Amino acid sequence: YVFRICLLPSSIAVASQQRVGARINSVIRVLDEATLAEISLLPACHDQPITDLQVIPGSQGQGLVSCSRDGTAKLWDLRSSGGQPVVTIAASNNKKDAQIFGASVNADNALAVGVDSEVLLYDINSGKKGPYFTYTDVHMDIVNCVKFHPTRTNLCMTGGEDTLINVLDVTDLHNEDDGQAPKVTISAEDSVRSVCAAGPAGDLLVASTCTEKLQVWNAGTAQRCLETSGIREHPLLRAVGSTEEDVQLGYIIDVQYDAANNRLYVVGGSTNGNVVCCELLDTATLATHGVFHTGLGDEGHEGVVRSAVLDTTRGSVFTGGEDGAVVRWGPNAEESNELKDAHCPKESSWCRSVFALLTFLPVSIVTSSGYQRVFCFQEEVKKVERADSILSGAGTPSTVGDLTPGFRGRLDSSDPFWGL
Repeated sequence: YVFRICLLPSSIAVASQQRVGARINSVIRVLDEATLAEISLLPACHDQPITDLQVIPGSQGQGLVSCSRDGTAKLWDLRSSGGQPVVTIAASNNKKDAQIFGASVNADNALAVGVDSEVLLYDINSGKKGPYFTYTDVHMDIVNCVKFHPTRTNLCMTGGEDTLINVLDVTDLHNEDDGQAPKVTISAEDSVRSVCAAGPAGDLLVASTCTEKLQVWNAGTAQRCLETSGIREHPLLRAVGSTEEDVQLGYIIDVQYDAANNRLYVVGGSTNGNVVCCELLDTATLATHGVFHTGLGDEGHEGVVRSAVLDTTRGSVFTGGEDGAVVRWGPNAEESNELKDAHCPKESSWCRSVFALLTFLPVSIVTSSGYQRVFCFQEEVKKVERADSILSGAGTPSTVGDLTPGFRGRLDSSDPFWGL
């Protein structure tokens, strides 16, 4: 099972499980981005599944922070040959069953950890095992995600089962509320699975929910800019069974903001083996840029895809699945063949406009056991047609094939960042 994939300068870090005899260890492997050959292995990182893996800012891709259901968060230096964490943080002793689902480090060496319904702050340079501050009232249920803002390093974004999205100022801990009051609190109306910052000024909050909705919020006004269920209803992910109860819907694998090009990408998957890479436009429209047909035996995953990361500079997408495999996908611009898309028959009532969609094929695959399969591939261009059902939210839907960069117009807030 591949839990998380992180993009490093010329490699990827993969959090997964590995069987060693009768024991199953949670490990972190560093793989070459081009070949998926193993560069290094951090064995027995955690006793339970890894729930989050992030790159430490300012480490030039050499520092990682991981956390686990075993109640620990660990910091790793990939330059070290010992394979041991440089810092280990354990949940307090009175929380024996505590599980950590999110951990993040900022440029000032502050570590934020979500433990049950609390957010704990640690100074990783102090050598102290205990937190220097604990947010006890910002969430009322499990904290699912913790992430520091990429540019405003004093701000930490959290999301929880209680539907709340919070922005915490980790440097303002001594106000009249004893530092407990978040700078921003928003109700997503659904349990929050992930949250990140987006927009040219970084003043947008992007959240994915347990109901597979994608929401964009203006953090300065706490107003929702848009919401879409496009991944859940995507025609390439939706599978209709023999009965109404058998309908299978798409799910959100990951959301990634490309700051260099001001684009927000969302990767979605389905239980029928398909994966799509879409761009969220400012009309709540999903522009589908690529489809990955998995479930192709050796040419893809043999199970549900649970993690993904995009390398927008090289045009590659990396996916990890329940089958324990990591796959690198990419198009080949030298050949282009126009093929009929079996997933979109002409007689389908929802077919409207047609656009060219790249079908990415696997370049290389590596399994959790280290076995590698490398493929030659050619690009396929398939005709895919738009379904009104993939659109929701305000605004007039644009053609799904529109490649116009997102976050234009009303999503470009000119207001000062959250008034700070």
